[in-house]
Amino acid sequence: MKRKLLNLIMIVTSIAIYNNAYSQNNLICNGDFEEPETGSGSVLVGSFDYPCWGISPSSKFEVWSSGAYGVPGYSGERFLELQAFDFDTIYQAITDIQPNDFIIISFAHRGRLGYEKVGVQVGSANGPFTNLGVFTDSTDQWGVHTINHQIPSSIGNDDYLIRFYAIQQTPTSSSSMGNFLDDIKVFKGEASLSNIDKNSNYLIFPNPANNQVTISNLPTSAIISIVDLTGKTVYTTATTQSELQISTNDLINGAYFVKVESNGNVATEKLIINK
Repeated sequence: MKRKLLNLIMIVTSIAIYNNAYSQNNLICNGDFEEPETGSGSVLVGSFDYPCWGISPSSKFEVWSSGAYGVPGYSGERFLELQAFDFDTIYQAITDIQPNDFIIISFAHRGRLGYEKVGVQVGSANGPFTNLGVFTDSTDQWGVHTINHQIPSSIGNDDYLIRFYAIQQTPTSSSSMGNFLDDIKVFKGEASLSNIDKNSNYLIFPNPANNQVTISNLPTSAIISIVDLTGKTVYTTATTQSELQISTNDLINGAYFVKVESNGNVATEKLIINK
């Protein structure tokens, strides 16, 4: 318990030291694994010497230089092998967030020995953690993934962590190699709860939705849009019907806004996708 607490203190301290080296909009630090500077090939760095990130159950990070053993980095000069010694988890406290904030998480992932899986979770330091997805990528190229998430309305006084964990593919899978990570970023979404019109009359169900959502009680003529947390419109259509069904198969898990425009008026409601 004492060691876990000490590791968490080290993480928070590292964030304060290294945060100036990264974009002020990025809510984590050293997501590109550029610090500390290491030599060519793969280099082991002890957890107490590694800025910003904690690791469990191992006590060392294995950092690769771009191009080492024929593997190019996705961004910058270095990247991380998550599964260097065990089916490890790396974690870091997300800074500068408030309850109900929307965040956007992006990262690059690549397999080393074939198709490999990494899981992403967020939650208070003492739990519970929310699963944000499992992502599978091959050795052929980097896969780039984006997740959007709303911070809970009550997060207490604990640090709110993001963590990435290696997933064992088969009972005989090697625990000592696999799962490359690079270019991890966490940003605040442009949208916020203040954008929601509490007086809107239309209904969205189910919400959270899986593969389909229904919008009812619509005005006679309306334009329907679904907007992600970056402000990008991911779906739009015009309708004269009072009820509309929309496929959400192409939407990733996370929070969105549904905008209904009619006769110069705009009403907005939050939509959660959870598959």
